[in-house]
Amino acid sequence: MKEPMAEPHIALLRKGGLHILALTRVGADNRWWATAADGKPFRITRQQIVWETDIAILDSGLSQWIGEAEQVAAETDVEEAWKVVQGEVPGLSLTDLAELVWSPAVESVQIGALLLCLFTSPLRYFHPDGLMLTPLSEADVAQQIEKRAQQGQAVDEESSFIAWLGGTAEIDGWTHRQQSWLETVRQFAFEGDSSTAAKAVKGWLRQFPKTMDPQRQAFDLLVWRGEIDEDEFFTLRRLGYPKSFSDEILAEADRLAAAEITGDENRRDLSVLAVFTIDEASTVDIDDGLSVQRTASGYEVGVHISDAAALVPAVGLIEEAARERMTSLYLPEAMLPMLPRQLSEEAGSLVAGSLRPAITLLAQFNDVFELQSWELCRSQVRSACRLSYEEADAALLDASALYGLELDMLSSVAQPLRHARLVAGALEMDRPELKVRVDEDKNVAVFVNPVPTPARRLVAEFMVFMNNLVGTYLRENDIPAIYRSQDPVDMEDIPDTSVDAVRQYHILRQIRPARLGTAPGLHALLGVDPYVQVTSPLRRYTDLVNQRQLASMLDGDAPTYELEAVKAALFRADAMLRDLSRAENERQRYWIHKLMSGKLGEEFSAIVLDARDRDYVVELEAYLIRSNVYLRPGTEPGDTVQLVLQEVDTWRQQAHFRQAD
Repeated sequence: MKEPMAEPHIALLRKGGLHILALTRVGADNRWWATAADGKPFRITRQQIVWETDIAILDSGLSQWIGEAEQVAAETDVEEAWKVVQGEVPGLSLTDLAELVWSPAVESVQIGALLLCLFTSPLRYFHPDGLMLTPLSEADVAQQIEKRAQQGQAVDEESSFIAWLGGTAEIDGWTHRQQSWLETVRQFAFEGDSSTAAKAVKGWLRQFPKTMDPQRQAFDLLVWRGEIDEDEFFTLRRLGYPKSFSDEILAEADRLAAAEITGDENRRDLSVLAVFTIDEASTVDIDDGLSVQRTASGYEVGVHISDAAALVPAVGLIEEAARERMTSLYLPEAMLPMLPRQLSEEAGSLVAGSLRPAITLLAQFNDVFELQSWELCRSQVRSACRLSYEEADAALLDASALYGLELDMLSSVAQPLRHARLVAGALEMDRPELKVRVDEDKNVAVFVNPVPTPARRLVAEFMVFMNNLVGTYLRENDIPAIYRSQDPVDMEDIPDTSVDAVRQYHILRQIRPARLGTAPGLHALLGVDPYVQVTSPLRRYTDLVNQRQLASMLDGDAPTYELEAVKAALFRADAMLRDLSRAENERQRYWIHKLMSGKLGEEFSAIVLDARDRDYVVELEAYLIRSNVYLRPGTEPGDTVQLVLQEVDTWRQQAHFRQAD
């Protein structure tokens, strides 16, 4: 490259990703300036100059000169000159090359044209080296040709893929590249802007009608193309929750399910106890059971939990699968178990008539239902009977019914336990329970239980009872565990109302999320201190961790986990369990909105929960979903109003109503 010249001379510049011819000069400010074909001067840096020439052109003739150079460049091919010198000379000057392309007495326009050819041609035949041009080898040029062919093929493949995505063409044989693009669009449809593919997919989508929601557009296009189901639950993919187990994991589950439980010398035989279970009629992973019997001094209550720690080694494929999932997911259309079904529904489930390993709490109460003593042990139990909540509720009203007497005794024991928690500050809300079920044909059914039934309260009371005592045991023995705590609710601003739905709405807004930690503490909403979760080890990973800690202590062994290992499990569980709980709620709302999309124009009863000017928060009595609605003046929280469904957006899970006339 030559030293800077004082007078204006033609040079080849880099500007905006292009190579252009321009007249360059050093201005009075000692800075570089250039003038292109449009005649407008602009600032440049020294680094933008690719090649300087000795050609001096007047500003008045610059535009015409550049135009002629560009025209000559379009008609010039330097390939023949390259073929002549390739392998013959190590290099030549720009002028030498120009004389080879044209006859001697080369004009300045041809020099400019040659520069454009050398640096803008799709194929490069010469490599600049200072003021010399080195001919490339045949292999180098062949490599460029191959690359161009591949790029051309990629462009064709991309064009046909975009046409397929838009529905204007079909693809007979999918290339690997097109299959990867399809997965890229799928990833964006599931993950949106958080996807690494967002920029590329948005570029493709710009070729279709404009939308304010590209992610939704990608999803709809894939549904239209039959690549994903319109009811696909993409939150699961975003959270990384697997829908199935690998063959290797299932084979390991078969092996563990068939293995005999070791450590029987530490396991108490409680198979003579009349253990019975109470669950939903549809429950298949039964992990808790109850027993009660009269004693000389009062009552013995047994709470029996499936000993998942005995079934699932702390190291291995099943452990990894459980840790990856963290919990079983109960979706309206399916149940996705944390453990393979061979373990969660068979070997570990307290199936009636089958002997199963368990961890048991035996609690002694006197005749006035005061707790006298309690102990924990590893056991083996045989469930004698399985009751649904409906059957248990009926038996609580009829002592002559199957297990009616036992349920009556358990109810009598549970009442003072519940009273003690309420005195300690427990907050009990009789919020209706929502169940959404979707069958194989995607028929949606919604069930609302107005308040928790006596049987549900009874089972919940004894689960809290055991979790509290296990927490006490672990704390007193200084065993690292995952404790659950929650701050008290500030009731000062809760409105004084007789309408439960309004009161519960305002209380729920005040409740702070429960915390997981390795330090025991008060669970104010339950009214117990400490509190761990250990009663669902087949379906929740933190329960399995706590159960392993308890089991090792009962066996007289060192804890399965040191404190740092418990913290590591807790760290993953804390965020993921919240996300998965939200996912379950989100899926319920989706199917409810899907059901409602077929009910446009229908009327629904709703309770007014809160008033913000004339924008009210209401809750549909039929589906327990909330919405903001514009209501007539004078409406008060607690009022029941009739609403007409106007619009449903299943993607955003939103419904829009107006007040009925």
